[in-house]
Amino acid sequence: MDIRNLLHSFVPNESTTPWSEKLLSAFLVFISISLIVWFTQIAQFYDINHSLLLLVSIGASAILVFAVPHGKLSQPWPVIGSHVIAATIGITCAKYLPNLVIASGISVFVSTLIMYFLRCLHPPGGGTALTVVFASPVISELGYGFVINPVLIDSLLLVVLGVVLNNLIPNRYYPYTLKPQHKEKQKSDTSPTLLTQGDISQALEKMGIYVDITKSELSHIYAIASDIAQQRKLEILTCQDIMSQPVLSVEYGDDLETVWKLLSENKIKALPIIDKREQVQGIVTIADILNQLDADSKQKLSDKFKKFIKKTDDVSTDKLEYAGHLMTKNVITLNQHQPLDDVLKIFFQSNKRHFPVVDDNKKLVGMITSRNIIEALNFELK
Repeated sequence: MDIRNLLHSFVPNESTTPWSEKLLSAFLVFISISLIVWFTQIAQFYDINHSLLLLVSIGASAILVFAVPHGKLSQPWPVIGSHVIAATIGITCAKYLPNLVIASGISVFVSTLIMYFLRCLHPPGGGTALTVVFASPVISELGYGFVINPVLIDSLLLVVLGVVLNNLIPNRYYPYTLKPQHKEKQKSDTSPTLLTQGDISQALEKMGIYVDITKSELSHIYAIASDIAQQRKLEILTCQDIMSQPVLSVEYGDDLETVWKLLSENKIKALPIIDKREQVQGIVTIADILNQLDADSKQKLSDKFKKFIKKTDDVSTDKLEYAGHLMTKNVITLNQHQPLDDVLKIFFQSNKRHFPVVDDNKKLVGMITSRNIIEALNFELK
């Protein structure tokens, strides 16, 4: 283990939150806690000593509510739900588990699980559970009434202050669901946008949203988001978006001279073979033709090729004459609606390089080759 790196990991990274935002958050915490303590002192319907026991956890909650008002853990339901649940579990553990060590661990353990299940995870709730367990002789006088008074009352008071004070500040929304939802304008330009980490930082600044996150963490989030967006693009693109069309094809009875002429003149390496209904019967490639030449023959390669390609004038011959004679019958076809992600899997698993594309009626509509796939990937990476 590198001791230097270990020690360096304890040094906090630079925060992206402006000092003005930090001072404002601290001031709002001061105001809220002062008001809650003042209310506790003047209220007559519950014992002040019991209420003050809870203020330790409420102080932690106040930091979240005002320093991270847009955070998921800071929203009203986690604040209220966590303290009520933790207080209930804490009282139960204090009543039925005499061992303080076990009661402490069980109270936080069970509270955390229930908060997870009820979607109200809020770290200060763990403090409430421990407060109740350690103060069990005092709390036992109130029993489960402590959950309502003062736990629920103080939690509600903090949330009310959070709603009032946070929403008095521009660009703060509490709860976050109060944030107006702006519809993005549709851009006619479909060219790729070069988004950078700096763009995200500037966007947050313009929106007035400050997130206490380091630059390295923001960079990591951006990298992950880019990967997700890239994967989504691959899933959205389909065969009909990348295939070559109109597609050249031949029929079973077309002679090899016609096949070779189409291949050479159009600079392609494969031709699908279709029937009268334009459904794919097979595929013939340049390799299929060249593999028929006799490599052991002493005849010149050009002469052998011309002889093989040229149609025989005789009535009968044992030479392969037509496209259907050379075609690969078990051809892999793709549906025009298949996503590019599926095509890539088939491309690598089959070790093929030419795929006829068909519509829902099995009719030939296009052709996908390794070149089409490479061009599509290069475009998406721009």
